[in-house]
Amino acid sequence: MILMIRTSYCCFQNVVKHERSYYTLPMESKRHTMILLWLLWLVVSTALVIAFRPKILRSIEESGVPDMMEQQNETKRDLGYRSVDACFVDASGSFRLFPIRQRMLGGDVYHDALEALLAGPDETAIGEGAATYIAKGTVLNGCTLREGALFISLSKDFLASPDIKKAYLQLQKTATDFPQVDSVVLLINGEPYQLQT
Repeated sequence: MILMIRTSYCCFQNVVKHERSYYTLPMESKRHTMILLWLLWLVVSTALVIAFRPKILRSIEESGVPDMMEQQNETKRDLGYRSVDACFVDASGSFRLFPIRQRMLGGDVYHDALEALLAGPDETAIGEGAATYIAKGTVLNGCTLREGALFISLSKDFLASPDIKKAYLQLQKTATDFPQVDSVVLLINGEPYQLQT
């Protein structure tokens, strides 16, 4: 009986050893297989990306997604700003419209264009030789468009402009750049002002 128990125990140990080696080999083998498959996938994916990269990039460009993303970025960056044209004198002495990025201050584009004009040329316009005849400190009290005439009310600081005729011409050219504006009526502190000829 003892001999039989010993024999059974030895057989059991052999079975356990055999089972351990049976289960260990496939686990290591599975791990190696998974690593090899992962490496194969990585190599194939890299080769496909390299082979089709020009076509992928062309497809992305043609889809318009990069342009749309750029527009969204510009919209976020320019939120509260608009582009307006203001008339300044260039280096040759000619009156010219310069594009100015203006913070939205008024309810309409006329107001913002006049605010940009009164603020003077920005760095970009100065780099192109822009200057102004409008006296520093001139304040826009308001502007109203009525039947093609833009009524512009300025502070009396405008009267201190070094050349009031050229300063008025800057106002006129800035305002009449808009197709809805046919003429300009200048007001100083709300009172009509007639330019001396």
